[in-house]
Amino acid sequence: TSGSTGQPKGVMIEHHSLTNLILWHNRYYDGRATDRSTKYAGFGFDASVHEMYPPLAAGGTVYIIPEDMRMDLPGMASYVEREGINIGFFPTPVCEQFAKEKVTSVTKVITGGDKLKTYTDQYPIYNNYGPTEGTVLSTAFKVDRAYDNIPIGKPIDNVRVYVVSKEGQLQPIGLPGELWLGGEGLARGYIHDEERTVERFMTDPFCPGGRIYKTGDLGKWLPDGNLLYLGRNDFQVKIRGNRVELGEIESVISGILPVTVCAAVVDRSGRTERLAVFYCSGEEISEAVMREKLGRSLPKYMIPDLWICMEAMPLTPNGKIRKDALILPPSHREEQILRLPANPTEAKLHEIWCATLGAEQIDVEENFFEAGGTSL
Repeated sequence: TSGSTGQPKGVMIEHHSLTNLILWHNRYYDGRATDRSTKYAGFGFDASVHEMYPPLAAGGTVYIIPEDMRMDLPGMASYVEREGINIGFFPTPVCEQFAKEKVTSVTKVITGGDKLKTYTDQYPIYNNYGPTEGTVLSTAFKVDRAYDNIPIGKPIDNVRVYVVSKEGQLQPIGLPGELWLGGEGLARGYIHDEERTVERFMTDPFCPGGRIYKTGDLGKWLPDGNLLYLGRNDFQVKIRGNRVELGEIESVISGILPVTVCAAVVDRSGRTERLAVFYCSGEEISEAVMREKLGRSLPKYMIPDLWICMEAMPLTPNGKIRKDALILPPSHREEQILRLPANPTEAKLHEIWCATLGAEQIDVEENFFEAGGTSL
């Protein structure tokens, strides 16, 4: 596994599960011997299995993206055009940036590994979902328009997906629950880790003789039969007494602000927890404008307190954003002359604020809530 939710684990995938993936892929995507597709993922990433075997089984050609080109999006786009590549496999953060490039040879872009937040009409984009434990992917969705939350689609051939409540009951359409996977894609378990295997893989209570994998992901069924991904159980945080889904904040920011990629995290360096967002953008935009725009779509408690502009996001070798490598600068605000207390009353308030917020100094015109204060 990629290790995006903890330490990487070795997963035992059986040959029949990979065969099922290959047969589904070449039926769903109409795999042909004339196809030319990219291989972007590292060999240690389960997505590389999806990038290699289905095209080769159809007689197609696989082009390995050169190492020095992986983060050079314009250069990679030129390479894809020059080689006449028609199918692009990219991790989600890379896909969202590649979609801004114009490449006439591409007829399909296939992505997965993270929550897809942006849409383009330049090429058909297929949003795939699935953990390694389900043999790379379990659902697929052709993105046909802009969505507030892009669906992850329907189960692939011979795969079962359940949306299950905390009590272990199947959820009806529209109600969220944990995603459980069953069927031909299910892995044997974790290598040399029987305890974790027993914890995550169990007997299927809805299909006699079957097994399921508990993903830890949250989702719900839509009326049209597609699934909506709602994030992970462990990516939900409580800020100022409110439960917040970090992925939802990232999705809204990507949809209404001029950013190419963003990542929301929780800053626990002070005495109060604050939301911070790291982002990349091709244009300058003030915090005040970003807050004002977000305020039209999100409640106040979901608007980030800290905004950090990055030249580039730190990525894992598999193309996923490394949230553990996003470091808050010593001062998140632009350098400015600090206005100190001018009278005994301001001095006393300044002392209380610093003690409450765990800060050494606070500008006398600072906004208490933007500095991390809460109603409590």
